[in-house]
Formats: sequence, C-alpha cells, structure tokens
Amino acid sequence: MEIRNLRTFQVVAEELNLTKAAIRLNYSQPTVTKHIKILEEEIGAQLIIKENGKYTLTHAGELLYRHTNTILKEITMIKEISAEMGKKQTLELQSLDYYCYNFFVPAIKDIVKKYPATSFQIKASSIDDTFSKIIKNEIDLGIVVGKMIPPNIESAIIGYEKFVLAISTKTAHKFKNKDYYLENYPVIVHRNSKYMYYNFFNQGLTFPMIIDCDSDEVIKESVLAGDMIAIIGSSRLQKEVDNGEIMVLDVLAEKEAIHLVKNKKKQNSVLDYLFNCIANPAKEEPINFQWSLEKAK
Repeated sequence: MEIRNLRTFQVVAEELNLTKAAIRLNYSQPTVTKHIKILEEEIGAQLIIKENGKYTLTHAGELLYRHTNTILKEITMIKEISAEMGKKQTLELQSLDYYCYNFFVPAIKDIVKKYPATSFQIKASSIDDTFSKIIKNEIDLGIVVGKMIPPNIESAIIGYEKFVLAISTKTAHKFKNKDYYLENYPVIVHRNSKYMYYNFFNQGLTFPMIIDCDSDEVIKESVLAGDMIAIIGSSRLQKEVDNGEIMVLDVLAEKEAIHLVKNKKKQNSVLDYLFNCIANPAKEEPINFQWSLEKAK
C-alpha cells in the first residue's frame, strides 16, 4: 500500500469531488481514479460510490479515512525528526561573558534534553572578534551590539542596552563635572563599547589615557577600586549602581540593540532551533538592560 494512494484517498474523501481533488493534488483526474481503484483492490472493498450525481464514502471508506488521517499524521511527524538529533556535533557560541551567561546558558539548559548528541562550546570574547568570526563562518552563533548587520548574516534583536560613563561613588567628588574626571582619570573601555568614546572626541574632549579591556570583571573592579572611570554597557554594572557603589556620570547611548547573529551559510536544524529559542523565548519582549539615571545618581 503506497503512501501517495492514501494521500489521494484522503483528499478525495474530503472533497467528495474527483475534479477538485485532482486540482488540489496537482494530478490528472484519471490518475486520481487509478489511485482509488488500487486501494479498493488492496482492501477488497469499495471505498467511494456515486449516487444521484454525488460521491459519498462507503462504510469501508469512512473507516479507511479515519485510519488514513492517523497514518499520514504519524508519517509527517517521522519526517520532522532531524538527522542532527542523533548526530554527534559541537556548536560553538561566542560573545561577551555577560551575554553568554544571560542568553546562551539558559537556552542550552533546555535544548540538551531535546538534542542529547549535541554538545556546546561557549567562549567569552570581544564583540569585534565575535562578529569577525560570524562573518567568516568560523563559529555557529554569536551576540553582538553596536554593529551594522550585513545581508549575509541572519539576526534577531534580543535586547537593548545603555552605554554609560561610570565612576566609583567613593572616588566621585561633589560638584565636580564630567570634564574634571575625564581630565584626571584614565578611562577603561570595553572593546565592545570602544566606538562610544569617539563621540567625545567630536565634542573636543581629551583623555589622559585610554585602556582597552576584554573583561567585564576587570573593568568593574577597576572602577570599584577608584583608579579609573569606565565606558561600559549598563547591564554589567546594574547591581553596583543599585547598591550605590557606582554612579553614572553620563549616558552615551540610550538604546543600543543587542543582536543574536549567525551566518546564513550555516545549515543545521539544531542551530536553527537554538537560534529560535533565544530569539523568541516564549514570545517575550526583548530584554531591556536599562535603569533610571535618576536612581543611579
């Protein structure tokens, strides 16, 4: 018994019209009739009869229709089983450590149950390095911010973030303005937000020293120690601002989109599933890593 014959019978049973069934199946009417005849010979019973110019199902036809729906539904489910589910593979994910922890880790905790043969390698790195590797198709999935997304990269906005100029509250002096701190303290900048301080150059401001850094923790501890001020994404300082250890001198960017990215050349159903899990977590709104500047002060 061939699947195509069952599919033909299913459509005929729903349409009860051979012409409409043939159009829907993109078959000729004689082909539809042939498929039905083959099934009737295999089963040994008539499935459809014509009375007063109208087709109706026989009792055998009604039984076969119910079973056919179940059979074809199961076949569809079988076809949806991806080859990757049983194939051992490693997916490489990369971004800033904060984004890795907040986006990759929660998704992986759920996905390993569905794809037990797939393992994951998470690497914390700069936005520039992550984006470069995505473009070169060297890693599977990345999270970036402050980047123009080219056409060959698939992306989804998964959150928003402020970029701020921050200082330790124990270092801050009353009545001192932003210019004073920029003239007297080194500025430590995450490579991710490096493009932000170019805006200051356009305003004619100068820096005694610029220090590039790839580590959120190093930047935060440097600020807390009172040795430096920082240009950094607000999410990495949320706790310290809330408890009064760090204050915000200025907001450099109010709403920078956080993009989940992968190269369109990557063809992998597990990767697609992971991408969709992160991009659409229960269809929630994108995460907004922001706080009230008044509260921070």
